[in-house]
Amino acid sequence: MSVVVAKQQLSNTWRSARDVPAAAACDRGVWSPKTAGLDPWRPTRATGPALSTKMGGSNSKADLADILVALAQNDVSPDAHDFWDELWKLDTTAEDVFELITPEDVRHLRRERPENVVTLFTQATAQLCQIVHTPVPMYFGQALNCVRVLTRILPFLLEEHDEFSEKLCWGIDSTDDEEAAEPLARLVVHATLHLLFLPGFTVDASAFEDEPDDTLVPSRALWAPGLGGLDARPAASLALDRNRAEVLRLLLTASCEPLYSSAETFDPWASRWLRAATARDAPNAKLLLYALLNSVCAYDPTGLGVPYGGHLASDAPATVVALAAQALVVLLDYGGGAPKTTEDINVFRELLASISGGDNFDFLFLGLARLLNNVHEALNTTLPGSLAQIECYQEILILVWKLVELNENFAKHILTECDVCRIVVPCCFLAHQSRKDPSRVGLVHICTFILLKLSGERQFSVALNKPFDEKLPTDLPRFEGTHADLVVVV
Repeated sequence: MSVVVAKQQLSNTWRSARDVPAAAACDRGVWSPKTAGLDPWRPTRATGPALSTKMGGSNSKADLADILVALAQNDVSPDAHDFWDELWKLDTTAEDVFELITPEDVRHLRRERPENVVTLFTQATAQLCQIVHTPVPMYFGQALNCVRVLTRILPFLLEEHDEFSEKLCWGIDSTDDEEAAEPLARLVVHATLHLLFLPGFTVDASAFEDEPDDTLVPSRALWAPGLGGLDARPAASLALDRNRAEVLRLLLTASCEPLYSSAETFDPWASRWLRAATARDAPNAKLLLYALLNSVCAYDPTGLGVPYGGHLASDAPATVVALAAQALVVLLDYGGGAPKTTEDINVFRELLASISGGDNFDFLFLGLARLLNNVHEALNTTLPGSLAQIECYQEILILVWKLVELNENFAKHILTECDVCRIVVPCCFLAHQSRKDPSRVGLVHICTFILLKLSGERQFSVALNKPFDEKLPTDLPRFEGTHADLVVVV
């Protein structure tokens, strides 16, 4: 099957999603932007339970293995609806998909059965687009399967910059239909950005109710209180966190194209996947930035506030925090150099630079400082292992660097209104701990960059006069003095 035929089928799927009569949509408890005459990329809302309906039987893992064998041995027609429906309706987990679909399997399919790869990629994209337009809760399980399959196969489509990948991901049909003219890669990116705020799936089912259509940051759609709603109380559940984690993994996977460039040929503006994700027309850009920052800065690794409390709670919130930090770093890092054309923009860098207000700056500083200090505090407890240690401290350091680099008002605020020493101590600790490990030289560099950036202001030198009386879990020589002495010793 050719890519053109596959995209024509995707176009037909779009039409079936767009042409749902308004009355029928209301009867199913679904509101579609097309039926209401609104922007098709406006978040939609659906009534129904937040948990996805379980599909398939107890042998779903074995059924998935059988389907993969069939895909590897035969060219399966896209018209084999029973075959493909069985795949998307299987009750699988992310672990099942990653265990059964090995890198060798994907490369074999790409080499020997490219038609199956085209159908797999196209149908998964079409399913996600349809879920975005008509978010019926009973189909959320299918959406997760599509997310998992795309997350698994995308890296192997991007690792080789050949004609097959180019036509599949970025080829555009010569047609008058606007949606059919969209590259599949752009549809995947935009659908992913919508899935992160799909009512009943990743946010509360009523998150967008009673909100004006031009509201950029509905407080109930945030993942945690903070920017855009310091007093907001958005819905939180393990089911929502797990869905957010899976969609964030897909967003990170779709942003991995720069990993396949060498250091000599790397161009910060080259990735078209990241260009689609950071363009001005990227769906929910401001809402996504605030949701990710809030998830990171509102997280408290102490858990229940008692020894070993963090080990008793579910790891889903911590997973979302780690993935949110990674997504922020990836989105903010795109286009770090000087723009080459007028189309070279990164809306997330612009939005980060536009954050203002003392309360917002305090929220960001306190949250980031709490997470960075957790690294040495977790190693310095009376009861070993009683305080859970975060694993995303490198991403947190990069976020601090991005904030002080892109938002001058934030840098001035933390120097004049906050205890900047709460950033200095973890920077010194991490730099000292990493000094002998060649694989962590980048960590030493980012700590140094942060201190150098802050040292350009007089207020930083004044703040370092604060006495240092902490005992860090490292081999630093004992001394009595100020934080300035700590910086000198390190």
